[in-house]
Amino acid sequence: MKSKWLKINLLAGTFLLGTMASGTTMAAEPGALNYPVGSPGTFIGEFPPIPGLFMISQTSFTTSDAYYDDNGDEIKADDFEMDAWAQTFRFLASYPKKFAGANLYSQFVVPVVSLDASLSINTPGGAIDIFDDGDDGLGNMTFSPLIMNWQMKESHQYFTLGVDVIFKEGASYDADKAVNVGNGYTTIMPVAAYRYDNPEGLDFGIKANYLVNLENNDTDYDSGDMIAIESLLGWNFGKWKPTLLVNYTHQIEKDSIAGVDQDESEYRTMNVGPSITYSNGPIIINLNAQFGVVAEN
Repeated sequence: MKSKWLKINLLAGTFLLGTMASGTTMAAEPGALNYPVGSPGTFIGEFPPIPGLFMISQTSFTTSDAYYDDNGDEIKADDFEMDAWAQTFRFLASYPKKFAGANLYSQFVVPVVSLDASLSINTPGGAIDIFDDGDDGLGNMTFSPLIMNWQMKESHQYFTLGVDVIFKEGASYDADKAVNVGNGYTTIMPVAAYRYDNPEGLDFGIKANYLVNLENNDTDYDSGDMIAIESLLGWNFGKWKPTLLVNYTHQIEKDSIAGVDQDESEYRTMNVGPSITYSNGPIIINLNAQFGVVAEN
């Protein structure tokens, strides 16, 4: 089969090295999103052209060593450390039927995460430990009931529409713990993507996500809605493709606690980094690193 997609095929993963930011106002409770912006890597708007069941496996490592305030300045009084490993399995069903010219898909995403984090605050009387803890287990899983992908291969263009539901059920979460690999709220995320991928030249992709974050009933904390833009720009050289990744998140609503808006709680980040992809028939191997260049709250 000449297709680069193979049924039940492990497409070797993404190594993600980035700087995640969170804030003392707990923007996007607790400073982390249900959707890790940048996680698609080079798979923006890319789907198998044949029916069947497929799998992508992504291995990622994320590290951070600072909190940032509303102006994007590091909070020097804090001593923060966080390391997280994640193995994410994306199961994709490709259906044999089309609708309105679009190929139809459903997906289920399962992240298994190991997280260690600590925070202390420096005071005139010495450092005060706030927490030093870890958690292992399932992160918030994602179900996409229907994804529509229009494949115009003659012009190398692909258009995608869908809705992701990132649900709190099943995730490792305890409202009384300082550190959790899951979040205690659900996110509904409409998605639109465009991809131009010439096998002999330019590769450009952009994906727009709107995150509708529902309230955490355990804490009465409501993370504000967000817009997340993911993009790539690369060039195909035979089996190899170097790519630049740029991913941006902007919170457009304030967080609220028990219905009361929280000032200086809008979360904003930008991650930028290089990527290299090797494709050989049904096997795709991608390695990318993303570094935080903007961080607020």
